[in-house]
Amino acid sequence: MPQDDRSRELNDGEREIDLIELLAYLVRYSRILIFALVAGLVIGAGISAGSYFYRQLFAGDSENDMVDRAKNSLASEQEYLQNGILPNIDPYAEGFASANVLVESEDAGFSLSIGADNTVSYTNTIDNQIMQEYGRFVNGSIAFDSLAEEMDTKASYIAQTVSFSSNDTNGYFTVSVRHIDEESAERVLDYVLEQLQNQHQVLSGNLPPHSLSISDKVVVTRVDSSLFPGDDSSKKEITDASFKNSYTLASEERIAKLRAYIADRQRIINKKMVLVGGGVGLFSVLMILSLNAILPGVLLSEKSAESFLGTMTMIAFPHSRNMKKRRWYDQIADNLLGVSYGVSDNQIYQALAEILYTHFMKLDHAGPGESIGEKKMREIYSETGSLSDVRDAAKGMKLKKRRFLIMGDCLPEGEVKRLAKYLNKDDLPGMEFDCMEQFRECYETIDKIHDADYVILCVKIGKSSQMTLRKFLQTLKLYRKSIFGVVVFN
Repeated sequence: MPQDDRSRELNDGEREIDLIELLAYLVRYSRILIFALVAGLVIGAGISAGSYFYRQLFAGDSENDMVDRAKNSLASEQEYLQNGILPNIDPYAEGFASANVLVESEDAGFSLSIGADNTVSYTNTIDNQIMQEYGRFVNGSIAFDSLAEEMDTKASYIAQTVSFSSNDTNGYFTVSVRHIDEESAERVLDYVLEQLQNQHQVLSGNLPPHSLSISDKVVVTRVDSSLFPGDDSSKKEITDASFKNSYTLASEERIAKLRAYIADRQRIINKKMVLVGGGVGLFSVLMILSLNAILPGVLLSEKSAESFLGTMTMIAFPHSRNMKKRRWYDQIADNLLGVSYGVSDNQIYQALAEILYTHFMKLDHAGPGESIGEKKMREIYSETGSLSDVRDAAKGMKLKKRRFLIMGDCLPEGEVKRLAKYLNKDDLPGMEFDCMEQFRECYETIDKIHDADYVILCVKIGKSSQMTLRKFLQTLKLYRKSIFGVVVFN
């Protein structure tokens, strides 16, 4: 079982973290992680509530004003969605009406002064300026109040249905109307064209002489062109949203945002803040525990203990030896590490005694210090492999006792004493056991290491670390002692 110092030195600088081992280590602290999560959730809720009451106490008027404005906007949007014209148009059967209005102007005196070649370009420039004036009129200056009263709707709703577009090259502009049916669309279009004729009389005194002529009037039922994907004439795949036009979808989106905003401003406990608090609490403790394992080099499994100490594990105790009180997270951690459980301490002690004596009998004790009895014991054990036969043969013999020091690290109080007490009580021929609960840099420790023939190290997975064990190993090396074997407590 003891290893060469060179092997120990090679393993001393190695440090590998297995994610499964780290996960098992974190699972052991499930109670702390759950507490951190709950604490984070509570803190997040507290911050959220504090922010709400702060707004109410110190910014109450402005806060209430913002909520009131949002409520008014919400009511307006809901009314628009229910009674507005554009949101209630069937996108697959909307009423559409349009007409072209030709603008013709002439300035013969100017055209003659610069030559006939520029007459057309100049006239087009005047036409464009005139069309811009009519565009401003159509887009914002027509009063739809009388028509709205007749059609039992709002003037603003009617104004949204009217569109203006100009054709600079050919000197005309187009007025188009979208409505729920052809009759309504034509009615609005006729009203707009009538207003244009009236406006022509007003603008004639301020603009160059020009005339308006209406042509190409069209009234049809059509499909909303926005439902077609680009130049492809085939319709989009029909979904629930496809039966709504863009105005309906936009209004619904605004309503959803306003409702969320109002709910958020009136909510004492903000769910997002609570979740963020819980996440921060859990993540912070996870990072602390992970760093606590990584930086000092905590032993996370039997494998990491063997790698660092350069020796094999003789026996391993499960994390929870009391099956009746075994916790769920201990079971998960043991399963992750492949630790067997369900055996009593006495069974583990017996197995350890057999392993200890097996290795002890294989050691070469030949020399001035070995007695005839020890040679006989080794012969019997090598022939029979039975510890009971060795005990029977050892009765009445005076054997030289080999001293074993059982040294603990990070184990619960009394754990090492119980182990040493059992091994001494088991009366292993030629072996006696002393113990120290923890390694301490003191004279008592030095004396016990000096007097011991062999050292058995007991480590605690998830507690013992390379940082603390390194001093112990240096002390052993100083007194030319090596580790006889390792007992692992999960």
